[in-house]
Amino acid sequence: MVDKYIGSPSGFLLPDRLRNHPVTSFVQDFVIGTFDDETADVSIYSDYTGYIDGGDIWSTSGVLNTAREALAGCGSQNSALSFGGFTPPLSAVTEKFNGALWATTGSLNTARIYIAGCGTQNAGLSFGGDTGAVSAVTEKFTGGATNTWAATGSLNTARYGLGGSGTQDAALSFGGFTGAVSAVTEKFTGGATNTWAATGSLNTALRYIGGSGTQDAALSFGGDTGAVSAVTEKFTGGATNTWAATGSLNTARYGLGSSGTQSSALSFGGTTGAASTTTEKFATDSWTVTNSVITAKYHVAGSGAQSAALGFGGTTGIVSNLTEKFNGKRACSGRFMYWDTSDKDETTATTNISAGATISVAHSISQYAPDTDSSDMADLTTLGLSGCDNFWQATGNLNTATAGTGGAGSQVSALTMGGYFGGQIANCEKFNGTSWTSTGSLSAARQFSAGSGTQDAALSFGGWDSSYSDTTEKFTGAATNAWTYTGSMNTARNNIEGCGTQNSALGFCGDTGSVSDVTEKFDTLSWAVTTTLNTAKRDAGGCGSQNAALCFGGYDSGRTTDCEIWTGGATNTWVAGNSMNIATQYTCGVGSQGAALRIGGNTASDVYASHVESYNGTTWSMHYDILTARSYTSGAGSQVAALNFGGYTGSNSVVSEKLTPTIAPNTTNWGTILVSDKALIEP
Repeated sequence: MVDKYIGSPSGFLLPDRLRNHPVTSFVQDFVIGTFDDETADVSIYSDYTGYIDGGDIWSTSGVLNTAREALAGCGSQNSALSFGGFTPPLSAVTEKFNGALWATTGSLNTARIYIAGCGTQNAGLSFGGDTGAVSAVTEKFTGGATNTWAATGSLNTARYGLGGSGTQDAALSFGGFTGAVSAVTEKFTGGATNTWAATGSLNTALRYIGGSGTQDAALSFGGDTGAVSAVTEKFTGGATNTWAATGSLNTARYGLGSSGTQSSALSFGGTTGAASTTTEKFATDSWTVTNSVITAKYHVAGSGAQSAALGFGGTTGIVSNLTEKFNGKRACSGRFMYWDTSDKDETTATTNISAGATISVAHSISQYAPDTDSSDMADLTTLGLSGCDNFWQATGNLNTATAGTGGAGSQVSALTMGGYFGGQIANCEKFNGTSWTSTGSLSAARQFSAGSGTQDAALSFGGWDSSYSDTTEKFTGAATNAWTYTGSMNTARNNIEGCGTQNSALGFCGDTGSVSDVTEKFDTLSWAVTTTLNTAKRDAGGCGSQNAALCFGGYDSGRTTDCEIWTGGATNTWVAGNSMNIATQYTCGVGSQGAALRIGGNTASDVYASHVESYNGTTWSMHYDILTARSYTSGAGSQVAALNFGGYTGSNSVVSEKLTPTIAPNTTNWGTILVSDKALIEP
């Protein structure tokens, strides 16, 4: 393959959102330049940079195991460390966050309140605080196999309520309280030295201060001077080692949470005299207000970046274990690919690229399902996305609040079937990518059933209809929107899982009065029993096809992390796969055997969970949380274009959420994002 430069066209404009819907067509001319006649297939690509937009939204996540205020934190949004604080009494508790849940790990050697910290989850630093007396204690955390704290060189000036920034071996401490509010700033040098050294002081002495950045490029903000403060200062290290005032917070606060860098910081919560929900973003020299945290708290801890922050602990007046995630805009880059689809064998001269030719490229924007209409000269898809993570976004609510509904279809063309609304219901709804509308009801009202197929060719099976149900129904949409009975299951089951199409489905696990391992295959009119699961369970998640399925989570003798992989056809076997990270029941699955999502559910610490896990065919990893924590949800779509709807939050839910990358040009007016254009010429 030859990589050959072909000139730079004027570029193209993207709409506000590049999504799997709607399909948008437009024409772009590409001037090829000087070529010999070309009889090979030609692809033209355009590299771009842009961002994904998480909407500056806070969402709930897994709670701390030990509620604490005036604690410290470090690390990232999905790999954080919390330590110290006040429960009461003074606490040495340390916990690690994996993106969904907190796990207790090795405790501090010295319990402290109003402590500061910096670093990463496995290389943290804690310093200062109050043990009943002002403290200079400094400890290093070593994670991994060790998970222990070890004392290191103490602060020169004992303080509590101080700020911190930097890494485990290159830290900065500033402000605090020594018996009076303090402006003291010290630098920590780790390694062989492990000592603190005084450096340039803050211009304004403060305690209960927020901080972000590195040792030589730090930001301090908010705090208490004896009065609530909005003061913000920048620290420049190196040869200078001085603080300089910059734009103040819009809302003066102390005991606030913080994350980010010197030039891109986030402040959240705190108190103005009353607990605050205020969130502000810092850029250049000014703060702007953005969406508020869900729960007003102060003496809260934070970790992560401005665009991906974590806030945890604190007090509402009552010591809190609540955790929230903030998702804003993140940079991404990638490549749009155009290719000749009309004449791959190049038998017609009119489709060959001639010297100096202009190609009029009519194509459709559709990130995961490019239009393949051969009448178009070329189609558009995206390749090599980098940094373009997926976020959940709210979409149109269900008309009927429903838990335990069956689901089928895609992200933009989904179907709900039955569920629970004060009892089993027959209600069904169709989703068109934006809103839900009622459609033909099930013949037999059922809850906790399974579904497969598409919006207009679906299968509903099992569940509960006042007893364990073996009922199976087919839905014919479009013209009739009607359900008709077909062959019943061999084993009636509640809380069943399934996948596949209307005429080629798989049903597995469930509740028959005890947990079930039964697996059945449906082919057009009837069910046939096949090889059982290795572990009987109910309330599991599942996805895939009749011959390539996954079953994960659920309840066997307790909530489980188990994952089993189904291979049908001539084999018909379940084999153990790698376990999920979190034991979860009443969960939802979407996607394929090799690219799945587990969404929400119920765990030991979360009655209604927001965490999501992603499966790549081998291992499970934590993904972005849904916005509204729920159990008994249902879903449709794929791993990269998912829809999650309904569920239970203490009452039935109408909530629907979409998971789709949001890609937009890195400009303020949705301008041209084209960076370069080249042709890949395949002989």
